[in-house]
Amino acid sequence: MFSSDRNVENIGQLLELLKHYFGLQTEYVKLDVIDKVVRLLTVAALAIIFFLLLIAVMLFFSFAVAYWMGLLSWSVFSICCCCCSSSCFIISG
Repeated sequence: MFSSDRNVENIGQLLELLKHYFGLQTEYVKLDVIDKVVRLLTVAALAIIFFLLLIAVMLFFSFAVAYWMGLLSWSVFSICCCCCSSSCFIISG
């Protein structure tokens, strides 16, 4: 009789431990998914920032080239044409 009660108690403890274990595993899976999503969002944000910085650098470089070409030709008209054409080239992609 005592042995039977102890077996039932052990099975109850085992079920509680299994319930706790599966709870921990589901929490681990949730945290793992959140970690992967955060990493993907971070990579996407960094890619967008670097792309915007690259566009800004290209824009200022095109203005510098247009200014340099204007100094070579001594013409304000060439500066305007080069700036407009380089800006259109950058905007169109």
